[in-house]
Amino acid sequence: MKTLHKLAIGAIALAGTVAMGAGVYAAQTPNGIQNRMSGLVAAIATKFNLNPTDVQKVFDEQQALQQSQMQAKRQEQMKTRLDKAVKDGKLTQAQEDMIIAKQKEIQDFMASLKDKPAADRLAAIKTEMAALKQWATGNKIPQQFAIGLGDGPMMKGRGMMKPGQLKHGEFQRGVK
Repeated sequence: MKTLHKLAIGAIALAGTVAMGAGVYAAQTPNGIQNRMSGLVAAIATKFNLNPTDVQKVFDEQQALQQSQMQAKRQEQMKTRLDKAVKDGKLTQAQEDMIIAKQKEIQDFMASLKDKPAADRLAAIKTEMAALKQWATGNKIPQQFAIGLGDGPMMKGRGMMKPGQLKHGEFQRGVK
């Protein structure tokens, strides 16, 4: 029972990791930024008599900078966590290297979804979640470290995850 419970929690966390990437991806798309910030951009442009396109460009640049900084910080934290796990004998160096390489693959995968319709993105993410679970199992990656492939909070209410979509131990929608 404990093993089943751990696997269920691990699967949920893996799904959250992929979904988090989808949320970050959605936040990075120009339409996502423009939709969220269009009112603010217009208000600032009007208030200070600026070109709305120039104001939008500043918002886009700042968003990209913040995303880059957050990603670098998450990668640094994950590397520290993995290094400690290797030192403590919970992972091998080869497993750490595989996890770091897999993080890059997931980032590239999420970027590849940029121009796809939402339904296609969701289907691709579900497929990727299943493949990620198989990859972790096949490489004997302990669940607590496979969970950390995205190493961040689940993005409930953003991107692909909706509030209440996850129940303890199972998915309400998607892969079970």
